[in-house]
Amino acid sequence: MVSTTGAAAKGTRPRLSAPGLKFATVTVGNEHKRFVVHEDLLTNHSTFFRAALTGGFKESIDKAVHLEDQDSRIFELFVHWLYYQNFPAQKYNDDKDTIELYLGNVGVVKFEFRLDTLIRLYVFGDKYDAKALRHEAITEIFNRILNPFSTDEFPEAESIDYAFAHLDAETPLCRLLVDTTWSLDQLDFVDPDKIGSLSFMRSVWKRYKSGNSTGSIEKFDNKNVCHYHEHVDAAEREECSVRFKR
Repeated sequence: MVSTTGAAAKGTRPRLSAPGLKFATVTVGNEHKRFVVHEDLLTNHSTFFRAALTGGFKESIDKAVHLEDQDSRIFELFVHWLYYQNFPAQKYNDDKDTIELYLGNVGVVKFEFRLDTLIRLYVFGDKYDAKALRHEAITEIFNRILNPFSTDEFPEAESIDYAFAHLDAETPLCRLLVDTTWSLDQLDFVDPDKIGSLSFMRSVWKRYKSGNSTGSIEKFDNKNVCHYHEHVDAAEREECSVRFKR
């Protein structure tokens, strides 16, 4: 058997072309949808799966993990990301069904992007400690919210509630949602009658007290998405800042 578990520590991709690789079975949700995935992919990108599949637990012997309370749609998109390192899109020649799954429009001909899926993927990455997934999700969320050619792409109240219900208010995604609500003056999108998260409203109120909102993408004070990335040290932060400078 060939093992590539060392790839995780080095931040490199596992060698999926090697002979004799192991697979893990993940059953998801109450419907017990079954996914068979390269074990090295799961352990390389998620410390949760690394512990479950290599830590001497029953799961590591059976090579089987059950995620009882997880949405199978989000997990399938996680699996897609594991193998292709992108979110489904026509420009990557992904099939129509996968794109519809990503957009949340299964059975709908017209594709209308929803930030809700990206937010749920970020929350998945937080719960199962998939740092690279969090990185890619928040980068895409940041770019879509601050897209100068889009005037109506902002998370819906339901999505904001979901984020704050599953994440600490100081996590990068929650900070981004608060910062953009404040800086771009998006309170029309987050009417208190629609928002149920007191933590979000409290954070937005504190941000408003700290200064005047701009209502302008050009004046957004944290234009570099690197501000919302997780870095291991100052050198990595500097490299990220240069790479993602707007």
